[in-house]
Amino acid sequence: MFWKRLPERFRSLGFRLGMSYALIFGLVSSAGICALYVIIASHLMHEADSGLMDQKRALEHYAAFHDDRVIQGKFIDEAGARGTSRVFYSLISPLGERLVSSDASAWQDMAWDTNWLVQAAAQGLIFTDLSFGRKKARVLTAAVTPERFLQITISLKEETAFLAKVRAGAVIFVLAMGAAGIGAGILMARKALKGLDAVTLAVRRVAGGDFKERVAVQGTGIEMMRLGRTYNQMADRIESLIREMTQVNDNIAHDLRSPVTRIRGLAEMAAGDPALPEQGMEALGSIVEECDRLVHLINTMLEISEAQTGLGDMTPGSMPASELISGTMEMFVPLAEENQVVLETVDGADFTVFGDLGKIQRALSNLVDNAIKYTPSGGQVRLSAALENKTARITVTDTGMGISPHALPRIFERFYRADQSRSLPGNGLGLSLAMAFAKAHNGTIEIHSVPGAGTTCTLSLPCPAPPSFPLRG
Repeated sequence: MFWKRLPERFRSLGFRLGMSYALIFGLVSSAGICALYVIIASHLMHEADSGLMDQKRALEHYAAFHDDRVIQGKFIDEAGARGTSRVFYSLISPLGERLVSSDASAWQDMAWDTNWLVQAAAQGLIFTDLSFGRKKARVLTAAVTPERFLQITISLKEETAFLAKVRAGAVIFVLAMGAAGIGAGILMARKALKGLDAVTLAVRRVAGGDFKERVAVQGTGIEMMRLGRTYNQMADRIESLIREMTQVNDNIAHDLRSPVTRIRGLAEMAAGDPALPEQGMEALGSIVEECDRLVHLINTMLEISEAQTGLGDMTPGSMPASELISGTMEMFVPLAEENQVVLETVDGADFTVFGDLGKIQRALSNLVDNAIKYTPSGGQVRLSAALENKTARITVTDTGMGISPHALPRIFERFYRADQSRSLPGNGLGLSLAMAFAKAHNGTIEIHSVPGAGTTCTLSLPCPAPPSFPLRG
């Protein structure tokens, strides 16, 4: 769930490959740096222990065979030569009592563990680490006689500072490697996925109704070439099927319109016979009405096909949005009064709408008609318009029954009618025609609905219209 809430760019394959490379680079560089750090630290400790051993060999003879005054003088001379804060010498009894030592002013906070003496007595000598305050030291404890132990302590200040610099450099290096991994991952992802964006754009256009879109497959990797060729083959097949289906539907509609019109004419002629009984007159009147409904249905289907294929005539024009809304409202005042629905407009439509005004008004009229039909008595239908980012948005809001979530994705399909609308008059083509006219203007219709709480339909059109008007269907 957390992954799905991230912005789209953070869920892209390129970003994930970049992060993967960053992780790999970071892990490899971290492992290398850790190994190098261990080697450096071990080398420094080895050097420190070697120095302690050299000093131990130089001082153990004094500690074993000279009196305390001579030993102390030797300790003071050695500490003075090396630095009293760098090295500290002491001679300790088996009970941990300091018998002789060099200058201890820099080592006052240091506490020795007498257990070292036991281990040193058993092993001859022992190396230990010691911390006092923020300082670290390395200690060599060696038994020079059964009653005396030589302790040489050296400060690890320089070694600790050097290792701190190594750690800081390691962090910078790992971060740099991580950044390089992200950059390398993104570049390699772009190179590997070159052409995928073109396929995605083409698929989106096909989903939007443009079945002529194809993908250039040259200059890409073998996998992208295969994907592009497969997509082009699929698009060819889809375009062929859609063209055939459209031709069949259009041919059927054209072929039906003429006989239905003739049937209507014959029914009208027969209804003019004065000798026809009343029941026959009623039957002929019903035939005429049904023929009118079929002709209207056929004409609507043809208009949708023409708009979707770009074959319909487009008459460019312009009109203030306020006039478009007021004119539409006037058309539906009688229907609203009959259904006892309140019609309202919201001020603010101070811009101009461009396009085929007849088709735009029909699209808007279908939205208002649906809003009134599906709003119960006492409800409200409101029209408003606004200009947002060079797009005219005309909104129809009602307080009707709403649309169920499972029906909403299919609401623009031809002849589709939701369960709650089957008892009302209509043929399921109104929203299909409105969407076809909107797309013919490079626009769209968005519908948001909550069952029982009303529906909001927004007709969006480019404003102003593109220079290439008339627009594509």
